[in-house]
Formats: sequence, structure tokens, C-alpha cells
Amino acid sequence: MGDIETCGKCMGSGYGGHPDSGVLCSDCNGTGGVPPPRPPVSEQKTMRGVRVKPLVWEKDASNSWVAGPYSIHHRWPHNDGPFIVSAYFANIGAAHLGSFSTLEAAKAAAQADYEARILAALEVVPLAAYPAVKALVEAAVAAERARLLRPGRGRRVGRCPV
Repeated sequence: MGDIETCGKCMGSGYGGHPDSGVLCSDCNGTGGVPPPRPPVSEQKTMRGVRVKPLVWEKDASNSWVAGPYSIHHRWPHNDGPFIVSAYFANIGAAHLGSFSTLEAAKAAAQADYEARILAALEVVPLAAYPAVKALVEAAVAAERARLLRPGRGRRVGRCPV
């Protein structure tokens, strides 16, 4: 996971234009490399019962992959090389999410961004905030406890033989 991938915008040079211009690449800040996509944010909230559905990718007529507001395409005019991930959001317009050496890495980056945006809008509320749900859970636990401890289920009163 700690590997650095070659920046798809500057192709590893670190410059945003001609090297003599001194302008650094805005994607990699002049390092020539970008970190691989981070693991999905949903892993942090799945233990609490929240999970974001995965994006469903479809290939369109322009040889791009599209899922919701996200698209993955090759740098024009080539149909090989880095995969560029972008998204279009009505409130902010187009967003460039990065360039990746493999289609799988590009899809993972789009999925991570998608999950981060959705999960950022969610709030985990303690069960105590919903008294009706808490009462249902407590009733279910009490019923299960009563079922397991009913007479004839192997529970003996008296001394332990061991």
C-alpha cells in the first residue's frame, strides 16, 4: 500500500508545464508521484451497520466507464496510458480526482471518494436517542433470555457435580 504511483498529469516530471517554467504540477505538488487510493471510508462505519453500496460501472460509447457522477477515461488522444477519474457535481461542477495506472485503481479511487462524500453526511446517533427502538431491542433481549432459561432447558438448581 505504501507504493507511490507515477502522476498521470505530469507523467512523473513534477512540473505543470515545461520544466523551465518552474511551475509545479498541481496533482503531485512537484513530487512526480501520487499515493495509491486510500481504503474505503465505509470500513470505519460498517461495524455500526452503515455501508455504502458499490458504484456500478458501465462502459459507454466513447470508451469511458461511467457510474453515477463519476467517469473514467484515457488521456486524449491515446486509448492507453493513465486512467483519469473525474466527477461532475451540480453544486461544484467538474472535479478531477486523479490519474491512475490501472482501471482497478481508478475505480477504487472513485469508490473511495463516493463513500467519503456519502458518509460525511451521515451522523451516528446513539440508541438512547430513539426510545422506541431501544424498547424493542430490550424486549427482544428479554424474550430471548426467557426462552433460553425456561424450565427443562438443562438448567439445574443445586450443587455442581464437578
